[in-house]
Amino acid sequence: MTRNGEPVFDMHAAKVLLKQDVEAGVHLKLSPTELRASRPEYLAFNKVKFKEHIYQEVRLTKYIHYRELKRLGFRKRLAAAKDSKMAAEKESIK
Repeated sequence: MTRNGEPVFDMHAAKVLLKQDVEAGVHLKLSPTELRASRPEYLAFNKVKFKEHIYQEVRLTKYIHYRELKRLGFRKRLAAAKDSKMAAEKESIK
């Protein structure tokens, strides 16, 4: 329990359910208040705090997607540099 009397969100079943709802896009169809009322696990949290948890989960999802794209871009640049280096070496051998 937090000092406000709410359960700790990270250790609560609502965290996993919220992650599933965000991945499914439920948060786009419902307002934060409606999403909170959709499951009994969510009702243990204050309206304002739960809304912040929704936004935090969305930010985390976007950040993870950004890092994956960044990593793929780095790999492409690395492979292109390696290919150009190998081509330059072949030219110098001839």
